[in-house]
Order: sequence, then C-alpha cells, then structure tokens
Amino acid sequence: MLDFGLATRVRRNLASRDSTSWSSQEYPAHAGGTLPYVAPEVLQGERAGVQSDLWSLGVLLHEMVVGKLPFAGNTSIAVGAAILTQTVPRLPRHVPPELVAVIRHCLEKDCANRYAAATEVRAALRQATGTVARRALRRYIGNWLARIPAFGHESASASCRAKALGHR
Repeated sequence: MLDFGLATRVRRNLASRDSTSWSSQEYPAHAGGTLPYVAPEVLQGERAGVQSDLWSLGVLLHEMVVGKLPFAGNTSIAVGAAILTQTVPRLPRHVPPELVAVIRHCLEKDCANRYAAATEVRAALRQATGTVARRALRRYIGNWLARIPAFGHESASASCRAKALGHR
C-alpha cells in the first residue's frame, strides 16, 4: 500500500498519540497523513490537493533513491519544521541530474511551482529515462513508471491556482 499523505483515521485514542501521523479528527478541515509525507501547504492549514499528492510522491522518490526521508526530526514538531523550512538535501552525485530535477520539482515548497498533475511527473520521468541516464534511472525506479496512475488530471487545486496567479 502506498501512502501519499492523505490517509485518514476514523477514531483515535488520544492516550496513544504518536509523532508520525495525524488525523482528520484532530484537524477536521483537512485530511490526515503520515507526517514526513505531508506537504508544506497542508501543514500550514490549506486543503490537500493534487500538488500535495505530488509532494508526497517526491518524498517517496527521494526515499527510493537515497534510502531515507528528505526531511526528518526527533519529534513531530521537528519533522513539520523541517518540511516547512529546510531545503531539499543534495542528492548523491551518482543520481542522474534528470532524476534530481524531477524530485526537486515535486518537492517545491510552493505548491504552485510543482507539477500540476501526476501525468506531468510521469512524462518527466519517461523523458529522463530516454536520456543517457536510462540505465541508471531504471536501477532506481525499475519498471513501476508505467504503473503510476494518471490521478490529478484535473487542474491544480484552487489555492495553488490562486497562488500561481498571484492571488491569496
């Protein structure tokens, strides 16, 4: 099962609170999710949308390539602060620049600067695999590229569209 940061819980025992996930019951206006995969705009109180899922995909791609999360901390507050304030760590030199560009684009802090749809990510990954780096990319992403669902056909979420147009 993949977690793109939008999982919700029906009930939660407050006595067993952990630092890795949060629920829509605690924050009713928003979906819950696994904190390291939650997009910055969701942490800032905006609704999750297509770009939030693409952020989570970027975290997953980073984790696949590097073997660890791009933003970490010892507590949930530290993880949230890292997501909001830290830059994306440099990827190792052996990672093809085409793949670095896709990951960085998915992990843009401002949702208006991310890909608008998963189909754009898929196209960027396909284009990257058609370059000189083809064998190295296949080493990282295997043949799962064809299985990326074409979710996100709809345009960017309202808040991200407004940001892109300079409205608040």
